[in-house]
Amino acid sequence: MNVRNLRNKEFADYCEYLVAFKLQELGWTVFQPLVDRYIDIVATKTVGKNKIFRTVQVKSSRIESVTGEDPESYGMTHEPKDLLHDPAHFFVWVLADNSGKYNFFILSASDFIDVRWSLLVDSTKRQFSSLLRRGEWRYGTDRMHPKNWINHKNEKYQRALKKWKITKETNEPSWTLENAILDTFLNNWKNLENSKRSNISSKSIQAQEVLENWSKYDRKTIEIWKKNNSVAYNKLKKFPDALASAKKLDEITGDE
Repeated sequence: MNVRNLRNKEFADYCEYLVAFKLQELGWTVFQPLVDRYIDIVATKTVGKNKIFRTVQVKSSRIESVTGEDPESYGMTHEPKDLLHDPAHFFVWVLADNSGKYNFFILSASDFIDVRWSLLVDSTKRQFSSLLRRGEWRYGTDRMHPKNWINHKNEKYQRALKKWKITKETNEPSWTLENAILDTFLNNWKNLENSKRSNISSKSIQAQEVLENWSKYDRKTIEIWKKNNSVAYNKLKKFPDALASAKKLDEITGDE
C-alpha cells in the first residue's frame, strides 16, 4: 500500500492497526478503547507468572523532507496531556519511509522524558536543560522532527556527529531527535515487557517545571503545595457552582 496517498486521519488509523496487529503477533491480547482519550490501544500479556497490562498511544508520520534529501525527516506533535504518569503507559511512534518500510519506536513515558531531557547533549543554545520546559511543549505546539541519517547514494548511514551522545548500545546511530539518539528504541518491542518501572510523577515534575524551587519533590515543597491548595479551596467555597464543578473534575481525574 502506498501510504503517501492516504489522508492524514486514514494514515493515523492505519498505523494504529499496524501496531495492534504487531502486538498480537508478539502474543499480546489487544483491545481498542471505545473512547479515544490519549490511549489508542490497551494490551495484556502473560510473562512468566505475571500478567502485565499496558496502555499505548500511537503517533505516526510519513517523510516530510524532500525525496532523497539527507537526512530523512519526519514530524509529529506530543502535548503535556499525553504524558501520563502511569508506568504502564507507552508511546509507539510509527515512521513510514517512501519505500514502504515502517520503523517502530517503543518508548515508555519515562523514556520519552529521557529523550527530551537526559539523553540530550548539553548546549549553551538552550535556555533549559529539558525541552519539556519550553513554551512550545507547555502550549501543546512542540513539533518534533525525528531524523534518519541515511545516505541514499550508498544506503549507508552517515557518520555520527560530535554533538550526539554516543553510548555502547548505539555506537553507530542512525536515528536522532534533536541530538538524542533513538536507536535503542527502534523495533524494541521487548521494552513493553519491562515491569521494573515506578511512578514517574517526580521525574515528570523535574523535567517540566521551569522554576527551580518548584521542581523539587521534597517534604517542604509538598507542604507549600498543600497550603496553597487550602487557600485556593477556601476562596473557591465562596462560589458554590465553581466548587461543585471543580469537585466533579477532580473525581473524573481520580478515576482515570
